[in-house]
Parts: sequence; C-alpha cells; structure tokens
Amino acid sequence: GSSKFGEFFLPSFEGRGEGVNSTAEAYDPNVRWAGNNWHYYQGNLSSSPESILAVPWKETSSCLDGYIRGVSLLEGGEPDLACPENLRYNERAVVVPTDLTGDEYDEMVFIFVFDRRSGSQLEAILNTAQTLFICFLLGFGAMTFSQDANRLVLQPIERMISKLDKIRKNPLEAMTIGDEEHHREEVRAFRKNKSLAEDAARETETKRSRL
Repeated sequence: GSSKFGEFFLPSFEGRGEGVNSTAEAYDPNVRWAGNNWHYYQGNLSSSPESILAVPWKETSSCLDGYIRGVSLLEGGEPDLACPENLRYNERAVVVPTDLTGDEYDEMVFIFVFDRRSGSQLEAILNTAQTLFICFLLGFGAMTFSQDANRLVLQPIERMISKLDKIRKNPLEAMTIGDEEHHREEVRAFRKNKSLAEDAARETETKRSRL
C-alpha cells in the first residue's frame, strides 16, 4: 500500500527505475499518468519541472520554520521564490486536502501553492482604470452641474440683487427696469429672427447653385 501511495504522488517513487539498487523497469511518467486513457487530460510534464521535482527529500527547501518542505518551480528563474511565504496573500492560491480528519492532518499531507501574480497585476490595472474613470466621471459631472447652477440659480439671483440695489439707491429706477427688460427681450428676438433669415437665405442660395 505505501509503495503504491508513493508511486502515485512522489516524483522519485519506486518503480521509476532510478537509483543504483533499483531493479524495476524504467518508464516515462507522461505515458503512465497522462494521455487518452484518463478521464481528465492534464497534459505532459516537460523535462524542466520534472528534473526539479525529482530531487531527494533532504535537498528540498524548508519553509515556514520547517513546518513544510518542498520544491519551487519558480526558484530557477526567481531565487527569492523558494518558499510560498515570499508571495503576498493575494498573489498565491493554496490547495490543500479538505476531506481529512484531525489525526490525518497531523501526518504528512500535500500542499500545492500556485502563483497568481499575473492575475493580481491584471486586477490592479483594472481597479486603477476603474478609479480613474470614476474620478473623470465625477469631475465632469461636477463641472456640468456647476455650470448649470451658475446659469439657472446664481445669475438670476445676482440680477435680482442688482435690481434691488438700483431701486434702493433710486426708487425711480423701478419704472425703467421693466422697460430695460422689455428692450433686451426685443433685441434677443430681433437677433434670433435675423439669424434665422440669414440661414434661410444661405439655404436658398445653396439650392439655386445646385440647380
């Protein structure tokens, strides 16, 4: 039972045909543990991680004050990542057996730690872009609201205060304020009609030139 257990999980298991005292026939682990005969296709193990995993137990890295031992597939390119605690909490994904009793947890169990820094970096970029978009949206909304508030609220109040100030200084000004407002409305209406007439004339000239 123990030999079969080791054969399934450990990289340098019995039956691999390695070692001086080994009498078993050597074989390719990719042929035995991958391929079409399995319900879950897990792909072939390349030579680089295979050589990293097939190391003696005493040569594995000791992490978390000796609480765990193992090998890191990232250590070759990044020597600082020999142990999983060198990764931030959101940069690693830990997979452990869950269907175990308390006594089984006291024994040796397998722990797999996956590097998800690329996902964390993408999340950081997306969060930054979202923050910038929200800041732009709020800033644009504040500018638009401020412009509308000035046009619809502040400017009428300022005109009313100006009129009251004129009346306070000279009560007779109240008689001319209405005339001034009427004159302004007439000027605006005249300018609007003049602009419409000019647009109509230009449109007529354009139609004549096409004919």
